[in-house]
Amino acid sequence: MLAARADGKNLVAGSASPAPSTRGDFYMLRLSESGDLDPSFNGRGDVTLALAGSEVSAVTVAPDGRIYLVGRRTVSPYRLVAARYWP
Repeated sequence: MLAARADGKNLVAGSASPAPSTRGDFYMLRLSESGDLDPSFNGRGDVTLALAGSEVSAVTVAPDGRIYLVGRRTVSPYRLVAARYWP
């Protein structure tokens, strides 16, 4: 998923599974205007939200900079997952 920002620092969100796990966590990274990881985002350019067994379906950035993610659990119980991140 991609959330374009007016300042050119675009946000990419999806799911990541640290080996050897196959259960995804919410994962986000922010790119600088040049396309490199933006280290001002979480100190390294990316962040993992430990929601094992989940996948992102949508991401948006509010005018105040808060990031909203929506997804679902991929393991039982299969439920909606929502998260807000304030960078």
